[in-house]
Amino acid sequence: MAHRQKSNYRVTPLRAVVVALFVFVNYGFATTYIKQNNNTTLNNSGSWGGGPPGSGDIAEWTSVSDGTGSTAALGGNVSWGGIQITNVTNWITISTGSTITLGSSGVNMSSAANSFSINCNVALNADQAWNIVSGQILAMNSAISGSHALTKSGSGTLY
Repeated sequence: MAHRQKSNYRVTPLRAVVVALFVFVNYGFATTYIKQNNNTTLNNSGSWGGGPPGSGDIAEWTSVSDGTGSTAALGGNVSWGGIQITNVTNWITISTGSTITLGSSGVNMSSAANSFSINCNVALNADQAWNIVSGQILAMNSAISGSHALTKSGSGTLY
C-alpha cells in the first residue's frame, strides 16, 4: 500500500473567494462586440471592436456600425450568444451564405432605431426570444433550424 504524504495546501476563505470571483468574472458574463463601420466579413476580427464574437457573446450593431457597416456577409459559419440592434440610422442586413448559430440571448431589437434583415440560415442553439420594438421589422429571409423554442416578443414585425 502506497504511503500518502500530507499536503500543506489549505483552502482558506480568502482563496475560495478569489477562485469563485475568477470563475464568475470569466464565465458569468457575455462580452458585447460592436460591429465597426466597414464591410469586412462578420467572422473576421477586423469587423468588430475587439472581436469577433464567440458562442457566448453578443454581436451588436450601433451608430458606430452605420455606413458601410450596415450590410455585411458572414464569411463563414459563426456562433454567437445573441444579436443586438440599437441606435443605427440604416437598415442592417446580414447577407446570404453560411449559418449563424444563436444562443439563448436571441435577437434583441428592444431599442432599435431601424430594422434588420437576416438573409442567411439561422440555427437555434438554445430556447430564445426575439424582441422587436414597435415600428421596426426583423425580416428573416432564410431558414431557421434547431429543436429549440423561439418566442417573438415586442410589438414590432417578424416575417
